[in-house]
Amino acid sequence: DCDQAIIGYEDSTYQTTHYLLSLGHKRIGLLGSHLRGDIRPDPRLQGYERALNQARVPVVSELLFDGPAFE
Repeated sequence: DCDQAIIGYEDSTYQTTHYLLSLGHKRIGLLGSHLRGDIRPDPRLQGYERALNQARVPVVSELLFDGPAFE
C-alpha cells in the first residue's frame, strides 16, 4: 500500500535537461510557476540550471516561462 508519491523535482528536471543536452539540444526552455521564488529558489529551476551549467550551456532568461500556479 502506498498513500503518497514524492517527486524529486530538482533531480527529475536535471535528468530531463541532461537528456535533451545529450541529444544535442542547446536551447531548452523551462515552463513553471514561481520559478524565481521570493523565499527560496524553485527546485525545478535548480535542476535545470545545474544541467546547463555542467554542459557549459548558458542559462537564457528568455527561455524561462513563469506562469500561474496550478492547484
